[in-house]
Amino acid sequence: MVLPLIKLGSLFIKTLSKPVANSIKQYAKTSPVFRKGCLRSAQTYHNFELSLKRRMLGLKEEELMAIPISGEKAVVLCADMLGEAIVFTIAVLIVVFETARSKASETAKKEELNSQLVDMKSRLIELETKFKLLEQQREGTDPQQQQQEALNTIQKGTEGKDGPKTLWKSLRFGSKSQS
Repeated sequence: MVLPLIKLGSLFIKTLSKPVANSIKQYAKTSPVFRKGCLRSAQTYHNFELSLKRRMLGLKEEELMAIPISGEKAVVLCADMLGEAIVFTIAVLIVVFETARSKASETAKKEELNSQLVDMKSRLIELETKFKLLEQQREGTDPQQQQQEALNTIQKGTEGKDGPKTLWKSLRFGSKSQS
C-alpha cells in the first residue's frame, strides 16, 4: 500500500514541477535583473551549441560563424534552460529519495532475516541440548551431571566471537566423539 502512494506522490510532484517551471520562466522573462544576467549565459550556451553542431557536421570554424543572439531570444533561451533545470532537478531528487527509501527497506528486511536466523540457531541449540540430555539419560548416566555438562557447553558456545556457531559445532562434534 505504501509503495503505490509513494509512486503516485512522486508522479504528482513531477507533474507540478512543469507549471512551476513555466511560471518561473514567465517571471524571468519580465524581470530586469534576470534579463541582465541572462544575456551572457544565453550567449555562452548559444556559442557552445553552435560549436558542437559544427563539430558534428565536420565543418571548419570559418564555415559556420557564431552569430550573437538578440536580447529577447537570449531571455527566452535562458528562461527555457532554467525551466528545464528545475524539472530535471526535481526528477533527480525524486530518484535519490526512491533509492534511499528502497535501500532502507532492504536493510530492514536483512535485519529481520538475521534476527530470525539467530532465533532459529538458539532454538536449534536448545533442542540439541535437550536431545543430548535425553540420550545420556537413556544410557543411564547421572542426569544432574549431564545437565551441568550441557550448561557448561551452552555457556562455552555462546562466548567468543562466533557464539552460537561454536556451540553448534561443539554439540555436533562432541556428541559424535562421546558415542
